[in-house]
Amino acid sequence: MSDSITMNRTVTRIGNILDARGEPPWSETIIDDGRNKVTLIASGPGHSNDAHVHPDFNEWWLVMKGELEWQVGDYPAIKAKVGDIVMSPAGTRHLITTVSGHTSLRLAVSKYDSNHDVKGERGPLTAFPPETSPPNLVHTKLDDIMSSHGPAPWSQETILDVNNRAHLVCAPVGQTPDEHTHLDGDQWFAVLRGELDWDVAGHETERTRVGDILYVPAGTAHKLTPRGSEDTLRLSNTASQGFRTLEADGSIRALDFDLSKIPGSLA
Repeated sequence: MSDSITMNRTVTRIGNILDARGEPPWSETIIDDGRNKVTLIASGPGHSNDAHVHPDFNEWWLVMKGELEWQVGDYPAIKAKVGDIVMSPAGTRHLITTVSGHTSLRLAVSKYDSNHDVKGERGPLTAFPPETSPPNLVHTKLDDIMSSHGPAPWSQETILDVNNRAHLVCAPVGQTPDEHTHLDGDQWFAVLRGELDWDVAGHETERTRVGDILYVPAGTAHKLTPRGSEDTLRLSNTASQGFRTLEADGSIRALDFDLSKIPGSLA
C-alpha cells in the first residue's frame, strides 16, 4: 500500500484518485477519523484479497464499480454490484474476488487501527442468518431497498452497530435542508445518484456527483441540497448511540437506539 494522496477532505473525487493511481491493485485511505478507517480499494479481474478475520468488529463494504464475489464465513458466495453493501460479521473469515471483466472499486469500512493478521478456514456451507431486512444483513441489495421504498423522500438504516450508523438517504430535487452541526463525531457520505450542493462552514459550496466522498468533522455546520433533475441517493455514516446534532433552531437531537434488540449490532 502506498501513502495516502488524499484523506479527510471535504470532497474526494474518486475520478481524481483513479487518474493518479492508475492500474490496480491499489488502495487509498479516504477517511481516518479515530473511529473508522475508510479505504477505497481497486482490484483487477480475478484478483482476490488475503482472506482474514476481524474478531472484534463488523467490517463492511460499499461497491462503487464493477461486480465482486464475497465468501463470508461459511455462507454461500455472494455476488454484489454497484450500490450493494456487504458485511462480514465479527469473527467471520472473508475473501473478496473481482468477478467483473474490468476494474472493481469498493469502499471498505474498518475499525480504526485494525489489523489483518488473524486468518481462518472456510468450513461446510451454512445458511444465511434468518434476518431478511436491514440493518446488518450480510448482503444488502440496493435494488431491493429502492423497490421497497419507492419515490423520495425516504431513508433506510443499512448498518447499525456499536461503531456505526450507516443509512441510505433518498432526497428529491427541491428539498430544502436545514444547516446543522454534529457535536460528538465526524460524518461522511458517498454520493450514489444525482447531484448535491455540499455546504460546509469555512468552505465554498461544491457541486457533488456520483462517486464523490464527502466528509465533515465534528463541530462543523453543514448541509446537502439536492440539485439537477433526478432524486438523489447517498449513503450517510456516523457514530451510533448518543450522537448529538445541533439543529438550526438551537435544539439538540441525540440518536438513541436499543442496540441490544438489533441482530449483529455487537451490543
